[in-house]
Amino acid sequence: MVRKTEQKIIDAFLNLAASETTLTSEYGSISVKAIIEKANVSKPTFYSHFKNRNELIDTVKQNVFVPLFSMLDEHNSANTLSPFSPIINEVIPYLFKNRTIFCIFRNSSTDFNYQQSLENAFFCYFNRFLGTKQVLRGMDNTWLANYYAKVIVGILTTWLSDLFPEKPAQFKKKFYFLINTPLNTWGMSEIS
Repeated sequence: MVRKTEQKIIDAFLNLAASETTLTSEYGSISVKAIIEKANVSKPTFYSHFKNRNELIDTVKQNVFVPLFSMLDEHNSANTLSPFSPIINEVIPYLFKNRTIFCIFRNSSTDFNYQQSLENAFFCYFNRFLGTKQVLRGMDNTWLANYYAKVIVGILTTWLSDLFPEKPAQFKKKFYFLINTPLNTWGMSEIS
């Protein structure tokens, strides 16, 4: 029963945060009172599950980010031929399933750590994969891992930003195309 009530409170927060009016004013403006009303629970019930609104928000983040970070941690260079396979086969479907939550945190200027947290997770992932391999002559692998992380997070964020993002099966093809196509082949002239 405790877990069911806690989930009810979390769902109320997510419903309020995902509403059109809140997306323009951000989840930072959602009060405990509004969450209590939406969840149809008492104030003491709310506070028996969460110390405050920030703890509720941290719980929501943990519920969605920890599985994503674990997914990336599971893969290392010994088990994976391409660092993009786990992203295509596991991360993209997971992000799509949880896109509302990711969009809530992405849209908020009150959460500065969202983008950095994702980039750090992907940086560690790529850094582990690259290890001591000489991938591109003259390129430092740490720099390269940071570059890959920012590009991948940018692609994934752009995809999830669409009002109606493509389903994973369709987006996987676009993602694969984007990561395998040099920028100078997109009809842009090279800078000399």
